[in-house]
Amino acid sequence: MKPNLLIVDDDYSVRDSLRKLLESEGYDAFPARDGVEALDLFNSHPIDLVVLDINLGNDDGWEVFEAMADGKPFVPVIVITAEWGQRDKAEMLGADALIEKPIDVPIFLETIRELLDETAESKRSRVRRDDIHCRYAGRHYEPYLRLLEERRNAPFKIESLPAGFGSTNADANTQTVMPTVIGTLLNHTKCEADARKRSAKERERNERNN
Repeated sequence: MKPNLLIVDDDYSVRDSLRKLLESEGYDAFPARDGVEALDLFNSHPIDLVVLDINLGNDDGWEVFEAMADGKPFVPVIVITAEWGQRDKAEMLGADALIEKPIDVPIFLETIRELLDETAESKRSRVRRDDIHCRYAGRHYEPYLRLLEERRNAPFKIESLPAGFGSTNADANTQTVMPTVIGTLLNHTKCEADARKRSAKERERNERNN
């Protein structure tokens, strides 16, 4: 029997992409666009695992998480988010995993497999919070960085310009500005990724020392 996975995200494109991904991996996926729909599916179906975005428009995803945890504490929940600084809250509230967007797909799928393969004792220990641990995967920057590199290095071409724009000045200015803008964005993203890696290493050192 296929495991039933509930996908909660207010963005249709994300929700549908995750549904297709999980169905291709052999799971039955139940998509929900908001808290009301999510809790209805959660309470009316034998859900084995939840993938929950905490940004649900008018609904607070953390409130949805707490309602699920109160109702069926043995069902693991993977929280996904594009927001910064949610790791401490995820650990405090007892989320089983926190994965930041854009999602690292191999880590995401491995996390699902690990949680679904939990033994009964591991589930009891998790619910009792004997060992407070939230699996964590930060933003997956590599595809974005590769795209920016490709855009910066590729020739920038203008197919058409509005009437009144001279081809030489407008074209030259745009070709000068666009690589500069992309280069700035690329450098900023690299710095951001490096800073997060350093922060993660520092956090791991502190956890080991404690």
